[in-house]
Amino acid sequence: MLYKLVSRRSCKLIALKELADLSQVEDGYSTEGFVQLKGAMVVKGRYPSSMINAWKQYKRSMKSDKITTMLQAYSIVYQLFMAIAVAEIRLSFEHRDLNSGNVLITSADWHDIISMILEASLTARKYTYMHTVPESKS
Repeated sequence: MLYKLVSRRSCKLIALKELADLSQVEDGYSTEGFVQLKGAMVVKGRYPSSMINAWKQYKRSMKSDKITTMLQAYSIVYQLFMAIAVAEIRLSFEHRDLNSGNVLITSADWHDIISMILEASLTARKYTYMHTVPESKS
């Protein structure tokens, strides 16, 4: 689960919702390159202890995966550019604070990727573009 803290007076929440909705096919363009918004709440005053504890636990468990090959780096940059391109086309979105601190990276198992693509093509409701590069055997 991912928490994004935004100020009460911020319109960031609307932007987060719009970016999450980019996974829905519209005008032929879609992307799953943005975090899905599961819910939102307004917190006034101090943060609840449950949120502080969750943040501390997340920081302890967070690991920094190293990019070990040029193919991994290419795949990450390519997927990032494709996600931003879809956001630009559909929402006239411009990212003004793109840095490694706001890019989430996860590894995907080939079996999961193939299953997801087959499921999407069989249901014909969702079209997903995914660019992955196999791990090099070094």
